[in-house]
Amino acid sequence: MGEALLQEGKLNEAAKVLQSAGEATDRVWQQARAYNTQGRALHEAGYVDGALDKYHAAAPLNQYDVAPLSNAGAAYREKGGKEFLAKAQSVLEQAAKVKDDSLVQAMLQQVIQEQQQANDLRRTELIRNQINDLKARYEELKASGEATPVDPWSSRPMVVAFRAEPEKRAFFNRAGMDMVLQREVERIVNNDDRITVVERDMLDQLLQELNLGSSELASADTQRRLGRVLSASNLGFIGFSNVAGPMMHLRMVDSETTAIGQQETVAIDGGDVLTTAQQMADALVSKLMDGRELQGLIADASDAKAIMINLGARHGVREGQRYNILVEGEPVEVGGRVISTRHKPVGRLTVTTVEEDYALCEASNLKDGVALAKEMKIQMTH
Repeated sequence: MGEALLQEGKLNEAAKVLQSAGEATDRVWQQARAYNTQGRALHEAGYVDGALDKYHAAAPLNQYDVAPLSNAGAAYREKGGKEFLAKAQSVLEQAAKVKDDSLVQAMLQQVIQEQQQANDLRRTELIRNQINDLKARYEELKASGEATPVDPWSSRPMVVAFRAEPEKRAFFNRAGMDMVLQREVERIVNNDDRITVVERDMLDQLLQELNLGSSELASADTQRRLGRVLSASNLGFIGFSNVAGPMMHLRMVDSETTAIGQQETVAIDGGDVLTTAQQMADALVSKLMDGRELQGLIADASDAKAIMINLGARHGVREGQRYNILVEGEPVEVGGRVISTRHKPVGRLTVTTVEEDYALCEASNLKDGVALAKEMKIQMTH
């Protein structure tokens, strides 16, 4: 009954029932389960220290159950700071000895990485400087009314910033499940060299500096400004539900138009969180990158065998890709007004060398009389 009440979010009622359940049995493994679940009720209610007391009371009563130690690790991690991250690592290492558990292993690796980052003073200083710059740019954009981008034609680099979906939270028997899944998705996506994920520490601190809560983040204007400040083409919102079993949801928002470009839902396998994260990341990357048609501008046309374009590796350019060189054709008029202008291909570029922010191409199939020049438009072709 206590566990059912927890699933319904009735935390106070659940805590009382679980207290009675623990007192009503002399079987230590049942007491352990009652203590651990009481800890989850306190944890969900925001009483992290009280939850830790219950987790630590449960752990020695059932040495074969990994959950209390795993939950304690999540609680220490949530408290943050070097001291508590070290405690999180310690209890998670104990949990790893109890059982080969995918959630424990993923959380442990994440905690170790967070400790390394917390001890990197140079990185901390760099993030602090970046936050100051980003905050100033955000306030400037907000005051200026957000002028339109200088180059509306060129594809933007595929930069993604992930945030939690505040309206989509779910109760998990294992604490920290949601954070582990979100971090794993971020890690897997960032491993694709065509995509850059905004560093979480920087994003969290920036939002804190700007005092942006969940209601402000839901605003289209805020999303647009954040996207421009972070140079993020997409904002990803990750949430969870537990109606027909635990589910993970992803909503991708184009930071320029604020249109929802992609929505994904994956069933959570509690026994294999890494597979769940991989499924979500694969679905995201596939729709973001596969079939993406890049377009940009010629940056330097002085050498026909080394035409420079303003697209590079971080935009998704690869050696061997081909691009049509375009010039504006006749305007398309209907109903007495021009609705568009057709672009005519006048040649082709083949990518030979790719750098981070630009690529070199060789020109071919140029039509008679066409002279390549800076600012000419290009568009990927198959």
